[in-house]
Amino acid sequence: MLTSMSTKKTTPAKNTNSPALVQGYFRQPDVQGERVVFQSEDDLWEVPLAGGTARRLTNSRSEARSPRISPDGGWIALCAMEEGDHDVYLMPTSGGEMQRLTWLNSVIHVVGWSPDGQDVQFVSVHESMHHRGADAWIYRVSSAGGPVERLPYGPAMTVSYQGPRQKAGNLYFWTSYKDTLHEDDRRLQF
Repeated sequence: MLTSMSTKKTTPAKNTNSPALVQGYFRQPDVQGERVVFQSEDDLWEVPLAGGTARRLTNSRSEARSPRISPDGGWIALCAMEEGDHDVYLMPTSGGEMQRLTWLNSVIHVVGWSPDGQDVQFVSVHESMHHRGADAWIYRVSSAGGPVERLPYGPAMTVSYQGPRQKAGNLYFWTSYKDTLHEDDRRLQF
């Protein structure tokens, strides 16, 4: 496990009501159940939702960012710069070796997982005119690896699936050119 190979000390996260809870720079949290995974010091860490000692999940030379826990809680999809620029990687939530899923060298961040947990969704500029993301698209790749597919939502940076109030798989996304809801493709516009 990568956590046992780490030469860096884990950072304690104190469970207290004090306004100065813990010193540090904690970013991009993802919560599932009683687990929080977040980025700090260019690595991924996990801590119980109730508080406790944070445990380092990665210990690489590159930055690991935008962790997203799979719906079943067994995997974390993330961006890392192991070889070149950012790409999508997958690792067990218990820590361990990262498996590379994309070879695009242009992934901005992992958006999340498909509701069934089969695909990792991410934003990339590999087909964009502007490298800074103004016209980035959302793509998906199977968690087992394979080809990358662009999703048909137009240039976007995020996607959100409806909760349990609606049928599973209903997808709504924002566009910026009208103020109507299209029943055929469930597009929310403003």
